[in-house]
Amino acid sequence: MAITVLDSATAMVNWLQTATDATAIRAKVYGGATYILEAGDLTSSLLMTRLAARQAAAAATPTVLNQVLFITVHDAGEVIQQDLYCQRVIVRIIDNDRGYRNIETTRNLILASFEDDALVLADIGTIGQGVVSLVYRSRTGYLQNRDYNAQFEALSFEGLVERENDNGS
Repeated sequence: MAITVLDSATAMVNWLQTATDATAIRAKVYGGATYILEAGDLTSSLLMTRLAARQAAAAATPTVLNQVLFITVHDAGEVIQQDLYCQRVIVRIIDNDRGYRNIETTRNLILASFEDDALVLADIGTIGQGVVSLVYRSRTGYLQNRDYNAQFEALSFEGLVERENDNGS
């Protein structure tokens, strides 16, 4: 399903799923772009299904164990200052049973892609707005979620979005 880009979070999902600059990132996700999701699309049953599928595939192709299970992107809100919106985006790299190495490798690929402001001056939606920049701000380090039986790291990005005002400027 195609993403309709309306804000910094959907711009990030779209970039991760489709951009040439993100090819190496998609290669680190078991199943590729299909498992780069908007945050609400990941469920515990999907996580366990993907974990079992990766384990089964590893018998024939052990290198799949070097891939993370998911990347999720979360819209974490915005602060408005006149026609400039500061939008926060959280990217979570999610894996299970592989320690920190897969997560760390994937994180490093994402951060390397953002050294030169990977998303800049892109029109979004049809409502007269565009991403001025999307930049990396911070990370959590390695975390575990006992409810989902998963390990993850969250990366925080900040997108500046400029919107036209009522007079078209």
